[in-house]
Amino acid sequence: MPCPHRFINLLIPNWEIEHLFIGTFNPSWNQNNAVQADYFYGRIRNNFWCILPKIFGGDSLKYEVLNTKLTYIQTNRIGITDLIINIMNAEIENLNDVNNLTTGFSDNVLNQYQLEFNTTHIKSLILK
Repeated sequence: MPCPHRFINLLIPNWEIEHLFIGTFNPSWNQNNAVQADYFYGRIRNNFWCILPKIFGGDSLKYEVLNTKLTYIQTNRIGITDLIINIMNAEIENLNDVNNLTTGFSDNVLNQYQLEFNTTHIKSLILK
């Protein structure tokens, strides 16, 4: 069974954007029983939601609920997406695949997999 993106249905913002942040991949598989991200870069150990609002002159959203984050990025015309939609040849039954995709979050391990990219959607979004 492939490993799809955790936010597969949220990869393309449906609001007008001026700023676009493009990451790599967030696996839908459980991350070794860690607290799951509620949205892009939402894991507690990640500082994206602390730094992003400060860039635009606001306060940290690191511990805010999802609706607060979504309202913020929509109001500030910010889009967030990732390059990869799906890891095609990963198997959830394969402990090596699970460890590769759910611990350390290193983009380097992705090179060994067959990747389904989001580039067509991203290009359309940029052109729009």
